[in-house]
Amino acid sequence: MNGLFAKLGVDNMDDAIRVISKIDPAVVSAEPVFTCMPLVYAEFVPEKPKKTKKSVRFSDSIKEKTFEEDRSEKICVKEYLPFTEGDVPEYGCRYGGYIDDTSERMTLVSNGRFNQGSKVNDQEQRESVKVTPSEDKKQYVMENYLEAPNPVPYVCEVMLLDGNEIIKHLSEEFIIDCVMHLMELYNDLEEEGSVVTLSYKQGVTISNKPGKRQRGILKSKIEKLTNM
Repeated sequence: MNGLFAKLGVDNMDDAIRVISKIDPAVVSAEPVFTCMPLVYAEFVPEKPKKTKKSVRFSDSIKEKTFEEDRSEKICVKEYLPFTEGDVPEYGCRYGGYIDDTSERMTLVSNGRFNQGSKVNDQEQRESVKVTPSEDKKQYVMENYLEAPNPVPYVCEVMLLDGNEIIKHLSEEFIIDCVMHLMELYNDLEEEGSVVTLSYKQGVTISNKPGKRQRGILKSKIEKLTNM
C-alpha cells in the first residue's frame, strides 16, 4: 500500500482516492486466451422404429381367388438314356465306380463300412425292434378293414396296390360300394392331364397324363368286381 501511496505522491487513503479519480482511463488491448480442452464425441444411438400394431378384421363378404394353369407343362417324363462309353452303371456307384483315384475310392468304401458299424448304429436297438412280416400285415388289413376311417376308399386303395386277395373277405354290398367309388375315380380322370390322390398319407396318386396313363387300371378293376 505504501508503494502505491509513493507513486501517487500521497500519504493517506483519502488523498489517494482523490488523485485516482482525476486520472483519465486508458484503453488496454487484451490478448485472447486459448484453453485446450479434450474433444468428446457423443455416441449416436439410432432411434428404434415403432412397432406397428397389427389388427385383424373379418369381412362379411367372402373373397375367393383361383389360379389355373396347364399342369402338362410340369411333366418330367422318365426316360432311360442309352448306355454310352464311359458311363458307370448304377450298381457300380455304390462303391465309387465313378471315382478315378483309387485312394479316394477306398476312402469312400471305408466311410460306408464305418457308417454301417456299431459306432454309428445302435445294433442292440435294431435287433430288439420287432418288424411285422408283410403277410401278417396283409392278414390284419383283410380282417380289420372296417376299422379304417373311410373303409371303402381304403379297400379300393388296397386292391389297387396289393392285388385282389382282399376281395374274398368283402360282402356283396361292400363290393358294390367299392365299384361305385372306383367309377367315380374313373370319371374324375376323364380329363387329359388329371390326377387323383388315393392316399395323402402314403402319397399315392393315379393319373391320366403322358407317361402315366393309369385310367385303364381302374377300368380293369371295375370289370373284375362286376364279373364276380
